[in-house]
Amino acid sequence: MSMILTILYEDHASAEPNQFGLHNLLLRCICDELDETNLWELGKRIKGNPKKGDSGVIRALKTDGRRLLNSGGLLALLDDDKIRIKFGMNDVRCKKLVADKLRDMAPGSDVVLLVENTESLLKACVELTGGAWSGEKPGPAERDAIFNKFAHGYTPGLRKQLRDKVRSFDRLVTLAEAWYQMHHQHE
Repeated sequence: MSMILTILYEDHASAEPNQFGLHNLLLRCICDELDETNLWELGKRIKGNPKKGDSGVIRALKTDGRRLLNSGGLLALLDDDKIRIKFGMNDVRCKKLVADKLRDMAPGSDVVLLVENTESLLKACVELTGGAWSGEKPGPAERDAIFNKFAHGYTPGLRKQLRDKVRSFDRLVTLAEAWYQMHHQHE
């Protein structure tokens, strides 16, 4: 049986399950690093699970964490700005404490806190492609369109620039890639 890495996202699910833009961007970035890796195959092994907010991610870590870890691996991506406030740890230096508290909900899982939030990653995508960020929070369909276009319409070099610009997203890519390489070799 193939091991599955599940990534819990704060995002809302897209109307089209295969159009979840942030997850598609993650998979494409992993493929950029692993030249021989097929995007379709990678998508079968690394599953995105949008949970409609940080409360949904926390609930999934607590209630589904053990089951998901038994299937392979578990990562959670949360926006750094609101989750620290939710835990009453407003100081940026509390980031490790917040991540540790989340990991404790599902021992064996890992957590990435996206610096500042998903909009900061969207802003970087728009700016790297020569656009101007409006400052307004886009809806789920518009976010998916931006992330999907960045995943499929631009070069690996530009995606690498994005990872360099948003280091927390780079950490997510690195963790997922390492998990895939470790488990892919043992099959």
